[in-house]
Amino acid sequence: MPDEQESMTLENSTQYNNRIWISWERQRRTITLSQEFNAKLFIVKNKRNGLFRYPELIVKTVQIIFRAKPKYVFTQNPSIVLAALVCFLKKPCKFTAIIDRHTNFKLNHRNSYKLKWILFKCLSNYSLSNADHTIVTNKYLKLLIRNHTKKTSVLPDKIPNLTPPSELGIRSRNSKLTAFFICTFADDEPYREVFTAFKDFPEICLKVTGNYDGALDLSEIKGLPSNIKLLGFVSNQSYIDHLFNCDFTVILTNQEFTLNCGAYESLAAKKPMLLSDTKTIRSYFTFGANYTKLDSLENIRAGINSIKAELAKREREILDQLPLMENTWEKAFAATDAFFIN
Repeated sequence: MPDEQESMTLENSTQYNNRIWISWERQRRTITLSQEFNAKLFIVKNKRNGLFRYPELIVKTVQIIFRAKPKYVFTQNPSIVLAALVCFLKKPCKFTAIIDRHTNFKLNHRNSYKLKWILFKCLSNYSLSNADHTIVTNKYLKLLIRNHTKKTSVLPDKIPNLTPPSELGIRSRNSKLTAFFICTFADDEPYREVFTAFKDFPEICLKVTGNYDGALDLSEIKGLPSNIKLLGFVSNQSYIDHLFNCDFTVILTNQEFTLNCGAYESLAAKKPMLLSDTKTIRSYFTFGANYTKLDSLENIRAGINSIKAELAKREREILDQLPLMENTWEKAFAATDAFFIN
C-alpha cells in the first residue's frame, strides 16, 4: 500500500472511547485493525528524517495519551521506538498496552555487535516483555517470541474492502499481460533479480510500485528493458487502479515469518499472485498463488512461467476459497478482541 501524507492530531479529534491506536506511519493494517477494535486512530507524522524526527513524535504521542486518558493503547511495531515508549508509559498513565508486532525483528542482525543493532535488540525485547498483549501475524512468530511475552494472539491482516475503478473493463486474454510488482525497495525484496528475470518475458509488462530513489542508480534505471515500468510512489487510488487492472501480482520477500500486506490486497482484487516459497507464506496463502524460490534467477523465471500458465486456475481458487479465509479471520479477531472486552 502506498504511503500518504496523513496525520491526525488532537486539534481535529476531541472525542474518545476507552481505546486509542497510535501510529507513526500510515499503513493499511493499522487503519483496518483500529476500526475493527473500535479504537480511535492517531497517525502522528513530521517531515524530519532519521533520529531528528523522534523528539517531536514522542512529545505528540505523550500529549495524546495524557489528554485521551485511555484504558487501552494499541500501537504497531514498527516503530520500535513507539512500541517501547507506549510500554514505558503504561504504568504511570495506567493503561493496558497492546502491541501489534509486525516482522520487525531484524533476525539477520541478531548477533551483531554494532551499537545500532544492540540498541534495537534492547528496545525490541523491552516492548515484548512489557506489553500486556502482543498481536502477531502468524503462528511462527508466536513461537519465536513465546519466551518473551505475557499474552500473544495471532491475527493476520484482514482482507481489505477495495473498490475497483469505475472504468475497469474485462481484459482480453489476447492482450499483453500486465504484472503488478508490489515493492517497497526494502532489503528483503529481490527487486534486482526480478528485473533481470523479466527481461526474458517481453510479452509481460511489469509495473513496479514503490520509491526507488536511493535503491537504484541512474545507470540501473536506464538499463531496464522497455517492458518494466517504474511507477514510484503512487496515490492510494492509483495503487488500487493498477491492482485491479493487472493480470497478476508479484509480492516477494526473502524473510521468513513474513506475510506481505500486498498479498491480502491482491486477494481483495481477486488477482493471482506470485509469492515467495517460504514456510510462513505457504501455510497461510494456500490458494490463488504460485510460489518461487529466490535463490536463483532460474527459479524466479520458473515461477513467472508457472503463474503465467495457471492464471485462470488461480482466479477460480480465489473465487471459491476467499469466503472461507474471511470467515476464519473473523473467528481469529473475535478471539483476540475478547481480551479487551470491558
